[in-house]
Amino acid sequence: MKRTSKIKLLLLLLGIIFLILPSYYNNFNSIQIEQNNDLNVNLELNLKIPKPSGSWEPTNITIDGSATGVDAHNWTWAEKQVWCTGSGTASDPYVIEDVTIIHGVLDNGILIGNSSEYFRIENCTIIKSGSGSSNAGIKLINVNNGTIINNNCTTNYFGIYMENCTNNTISGNSLNKNRDGINLLKSNFNNITDNNMTSNSRDGLILEFCNHTKISNNNITKNSDNGIYINQCNNITIVKNNVSENLDNGIHLVRGINNTILDNHVDNNGLHGLNIEHSNYTNILNNTAFENNNNGIFLDLSYNNTVLGNNMTLCGIMITEASIKFMTSNTMDSTNIVNKKPLYYYTNKIKLVSNNFTNAGQIILINSNKSNIGSHNSIGIDVSYNSIGISLYHSHNNTLSNITASYNNYHGIYIYRGINNTIEECETERNSKYGIYLADGDINNVLINTGNNNEYGFYFNNEDSIFVSDNTANSNNKYGMYFYNSEGIKASDNVANSNYDGIYVKNSDSSQILRNEAKSNNHYGLYLYECDETTVSSNQINSNNYCGLKLYICNLNTITGNTAFYNIYKGIHLSYCFYSTLSNNLANSNGDNGIYISASDDNIIESNEANDNDN
Repeated sequence: MKRTSKIKLLLLLLGIIFLILPSYYNNFNSIQIEQNNDLNVNLELNLKIPKPSGSWEPTNITIDGSATGVDAHNWTWAEKQVWCTGSGTASDPYVIEDVTIIHGVLDNGILIGNSSEYFRIENCTIIKSGSGSSNAGIKLINVNNGTIINNNCTTNYFGIYMENCTNNTISGNSLNKNRDGINLLKSNFNNITDNNMTSNSRDGLILEFCNHTKISNNNITKNSDNGIYINQCNNITIVKNNVSENLDNGIHLVRGINNTILDNHVDNNGLHGLNIEHSNYTNILNNTAFENNNNGIFLDLSYNNTVLGNNMTLCGIMITEASIKFMTSNTMDSTNIVNKKPLYYYTNKIKLVSNNFTNAGQIILINSNKSNIGSHNSIGIDVSYNSIGISLYHSHNNTLSNITASYNNYHGIYIYRGINNTIEECETERNSKYGIYLADGDINNVLINTGNNNEYGFYFNNEDSIFVSDNTANSNNKYGMYFYNSEGIKASDNVANSNYDGIYVKNSDSSQILRNEAKSNNHYGLYLYECDETTVSSNQINSNNYCGLKLYICNLNTITGNTAFYNIYKGIHLSYCFYSTLSNNLANSNGDNGIYISASDDNIIESNEANDNDN
């Protein structure tokens, strides 16, 4: 009975299991189908597993966009690396980010070549990547569509180097203590903005053979050569940069056409704020140039340029000499300011008067004649503390009077190829070069002026028939008065004391040096070198530290009535002089010889006095 009951119970349990099993199997199949469907969806969406975030320290990165093969380091390879994301499109560029490379094992920190994919190099630090002349922290060769942003490239040969590259942006980078901060070669349509280029051992930024590039809002300071150097580039825009405290030029533009330099600060540079060399059709607008050592703006053999609205302090504008046609091709006006006063620039004018120069900061005249600059009253004109106070080029029959032109970075007054101009009663002191400088002119008159404490007080180069009288040239570092290659000089009644040499005349014939005073000079009072048929008469040449009067390789001269006392060595010295007359001179109380003649013959020496000399 018991056995029969157990069998019935077992059959009942088996029946229940068979009833439940089909339902369980259907549920299991349903779960499997849903899981497979999810997997298929994921495969269809091609979802990538996100790469881990972080910073990376590879030894270097090299990508060649044209490379092929199993081991090719192209973008396909790069996107598999932990330091690269993106797909290379404009909307999803490749991104190389947060990479640090110090003392890389290859020559460049990051090198990308032969690429047109869109990419960005961002927030990377590259230090000491290589010191060879082709090495760079970041280097692009034959690359388009790249952005280099917010990177630090320090103590490399080049911070960033690009060659044959188009449509790239370099922005927000720190490029310090490299040889050059940024160097672009043969690269067009690029944008360089908001970078800091400081303390590089040569230039902050170099562009060579580049076109259609914009350089804006960069800070480029304290570089050992130029802040920005642009060589043989066209259609470059340089706008709103701070290019200051560089040892050479702020911005140096060489052999360019159709470039624009706008709204920049170029301050405290060792040479020029803007150096425009052999460059034409340049727009130089609204720049600020403060206390550059030479010029705020230097136009060096550059023509058809527009120079407007620039503000210069303790420097000004200088133009190199050329023909009238080229020199008058530039556009410039009184919207340019020098020391808070207008710069007056006139071409092809006649009969200008003082009212045309009201409150002048600087004056430039080209091919302008019969004008009166300054006045004989007590007001006058003060054009001090700039580059050249007054410059006249190819201008004739003008009178400059009662002008103060001192403390300029070059000259006080400069006249080039002028005829029959008169400079009178002007004060030119403490200019870095020449107080008054005349070159390649004829029949000019320099009267009653002061030229003290300059490098040269008065400098006359290739000036024929010049009359220089009643001027004072004291305490100049080199020469009180210097005449070179000039015929028919008449220099009379001038005072030239306490200079290196008082009056120096070289390669100049048929002149008269009369009644001048040249005392207490460090070397010679009066020195004539290769001068013939000249009269040297009635000069007071005393107490000079070497010799009072010296003639060297001078023939057919008359030296008469001069006084040479108390010179440290010789009173009068003739060396290699022939067929001259030395008469009625007084040469007493000199430290060596009163009159000393060496290697000279066929001279007439008579009625001279040489007493109380040491020899």
